[in-house]
Amino acid sequence: MADEWCTLESDCGVFRALLQQNQVSGVDVVDVYDISGFAQESRQRGRLVLGYVLLLDKSKYQQTMSGGPVAAEPNRSIWFARQAVQNSCATHALLSIVMNLDLIKATLLDAAKRALAPPAVAEVEAELADVSLGPQLTEFRSFTEAFDPATKGVAVGNSDSLRKAHNSFANELHLLLSSDKDRKRKHVDDPRTRVYHFVTYICVQNLTDGACNSEPRCVVRAATYEQAHEQLLQFLEQKLRAMGDDLYFSLMALVNDELPVLQRKLAAATDEMEKVALQEAMGEIVQ
Repeated sequence: MADEWCTLESDCGVFRALLQQNQVSGVDVVDVYDISGFAQESRQRGRLVLGYVLLLDKSKYQQTMSGGPVAAEPNRSIWFARQAVQNSCATHALLSIVMNLDLIKATLLDAAKRALAPPAVAEVEAELADVSLGPQLTEFRSFTEAFDPATKGVAVGNSDSLRKAHNSFANELHLLLSSDKDRKRKHVDDPRTRVYHFVTYICVQNLTDGACNSEPRCVVRAATYEQAHEQLLQFLEQKLRAMGDDLYFSLMALVNDELPVLQRKLAAATDEMEKVALQEAMGEIVQ
């Protein structure tokens, strides 16, 4: 693990392209601007939330995580790799979601079935139809399935394909600071060059688990998926409020890609008004 991993920007385009380079399909990355209304807005658009990625100052992260999470035995069915290599947390954050796609998809389908609404089940199945881990990460998941979190983390750090995809998004600031220690010291108080950390949150099996550095931890408990999702958003809102006036953070969500879903709906639509509305929605996504 001697080869260096670079820092990555908290940018939806970067994370979306990183998923594509790792052959994950049917998954999009979007910014979350309004936590309180995000879940409802997503369902209205026909989007299913697969997980959240929070970025914040590492010192702030340690402070906000010091209190609050519910103590619980880690969910052993969750694929989780403990980070072993510096600067690899962006890839780890994505892996903590996509490596658990089977669990996440099963949870979303189960929630639709519990609603006793056959149309909702068919709709969720259609929205998840194009969501796929892809051959590269499927093979990696199978290879690491029996590993403990620490060994999984070492496997991630030693993966040439994961590191190559990750480092392909190195920005100029990282290259500048990596090559000039004096310049790096001069920028130590610049908020843009702080040490930041990505942490992932997913809802599975009617529980919400936050994938942290050591082990996944249960942060909320709920009887239904809908309640768990709502409580998770409240939890994230509390964490962001605890940061006070610090504006250097971001919250992104991994969702199903809307475009193929809209394309199928457009092909099946017979009403002209419905076709126009779908074409407008597709135009917004393409833009």
